[in-house]
Amino acid sequence: SGFWALNSYWIEPVWRWVQGETVSRICEDYELFEGNFIRVIMKVSNLLEELTSLATFTQNVEMLAKLEGLSAKLVRDVAIPESLYLRV
Repeated sequence: SGFWALNSYWIEPVWRWVQGETVSRICEDYELFEGNFIRVIMKVSNLLEELTSLATFTQNVEMLAKLEGLSAKLVRDVAIPESLYLRV
């Protein structure tokens, strides 16, 4: 067992989310808590921002083209940064 322990568990639920499925359906199918799923979506969104910044910095036009529009597919519906905070 090395330093890295890769886990592919979240790949399919996140992929289904990007394809437009509802959070309730995905959470039901994978027995997930909605809050945990949304937290994963926000982490993936942060990684996407980092990749976009890196591609911009290195002027990687091909990578930027691949990433274009993905953020809007990730951060939608209930998965918005404000959803992680309690409103009073």
